[in-house]
Amino acid sequence: MGDVSERSHLLDSIDSKNTRDKDQERITTRRIPCRYIPLEVINSLYFVSFAVCIPIQQFYIYDYIGNEYGIPHLSKGNTQDATTCSTSNGNSSRILNEIQKDASDQFLYLSLASNIPSAILIFFLGSLSDKLGRKYFLLAAIVGGALKQIVYVIVMYWNLSIGILYVGNALESLTGGMGATLMATFAIIADICPPGRQRAIRITLLEAIIAVVVGLALLGAAFWLHYSNYTIPTLVMLGLSVVNIFVCIIFIPETRQTRTESSQDGVTAQLTRCFTVYTRKIENRRWKLLLCLFCFFLASASTLAKSSVWTLFVLHQPFCWSQLHVNIFNAVQICLLWSSSIVFVKFLHHRLGDSGLILIGTTSGTIGMVILSLAEAGWWIYVSAVASLFLSVLIPMFRAAMSHLVSPEEQGAMFAGIGSVEMLSNGVGGLAFSLIYKATVDWFPGFVFLVIALLLTTVFILSTILLVKTRRSKAHSLETVSCPVERALHSPEA
Repeated sequence: MGDVSERSHLLDSIDSKNTRDKDQERITTRRIPCRYIPLEVINSLYFVSFAVCIPIQQFYIYDYIGNEYGIPHLSKGNTQDATTCSTSNGNSSRILNEIQKDASDQFLYLSLASNIPSAILIFFLGSLSDKLGRKYFLLAAIVGGALKQIVYVIVMYWNLSIGILYVGNALESLTGGMGATLMATFAIIADICPPGRQRAIRITLLEAIIAVVVGLALLGAAFWLHYSNYTIPTLVMLGLSVVNIFVCIIFIPETRQTRTESSQDGVTAQLTRCFTVYTRKIENRRWKLLLCLFCFFLASASTLAKSSVWTLFVLHQPFCWSQLHVNIFNAVQICLLWSSSIVFVKFLHHRLGDSGLILIGTTSGTIGMVILSLAEAGWWIYVSAVASLFLSVLIPMFRAAMSHLVSPEEQGAMFAGIGSVEMLSNGVGGLAFSLIYKATVDWFPGFVFLVIALLLTTVFILSTILLVKTRRSKAHSLETVSCPVERALHSPEA
């Protein structure tokens, strides 16, 4: 009888602990339900105005530099003046290569002005958002985008030097820019959604909705820019930013309920929390966060920072795409990539998990970049886009995976680190890719895409290591927990 009572007592203790854990999980879930907040509206308005300004900036600079070489409206591709690209004589090729190099330099400097200051600033904004709330920093980023667009309108309307565009990009970066918007947005999602599949789907769904809306906006902007000047579209984007400011003020609630003890933290402690969340010695967490962050850096550079060199690549010989062709292709590609990613994540996440989707995404992207690097005709570029169909799942899956590793009180600091790294990857990646493209455009313009394929291969290898070690640590943890129970149940004394 004593044996039975001891065994029953042990089993009751285990069941009691499991019940308490489940009850605690249910309480936590009720405390932060995945309720609806119109983040899709705010982010769609922000990223439409942000994304449409990218081709406006790129083609305005390309035409501005082309005009200095005596070739006006170079990016239009269908005017009597824009015949240099299709001309195969040596002098025309030399002029086009010089225009490509000068444009690459300008894209590089603007990228650094946009990304480096905000990459530094976001480190501090995230930890402050855990204390002060998310809404303030989301609103500040929208205001910064409006300030940049005001500068752009002034430069384009009065045909001022393109050097003044740096002022607009710097103003945007000093309010956090795109990184602060994403940091605040995903911290809000972490506030209102419990960890797991529900949060991963919400993150992916939000990014996919933004991408599809942006794709449709770029499709409309493609025709608009082709048959119009650059000033009016930029002015309309400024109007969207102003509307978004009022929408944010009125419809976005504050989701971060700050605690009394956190409000007593000193300023230094608040500002360093973004660093300590990644360096804190918690069992099996620090190395996972740092490895995920490094992979996120490489993935972000590979997917986002290549935009400017890709545009120059398809404007160059032998493709000679027009501005209209480039914008339509980008718009359709964005819509297809993110529409497929919604279906992909929704139906396969429960089977493959974050790591499985990351491995498929890196494989898809690597194949697409290799094909793009070897492209000799326009149809190769289309094949590359199809091969890269699942590349878009990389960034949301890394966000979701990292959000599962930290507590609710650390979400703002964690997403600030992600936002900072994202902006830094755009700056550093843009710098590296522009320099590589400028150095190789004369003999192998596609070489830069082989470098990107190598980066994605590195992400694949590191993600595989992360997956294997995580599974081993889980197996070891289960083994160490189950062995004492087995010994207690089957020992001679039991």
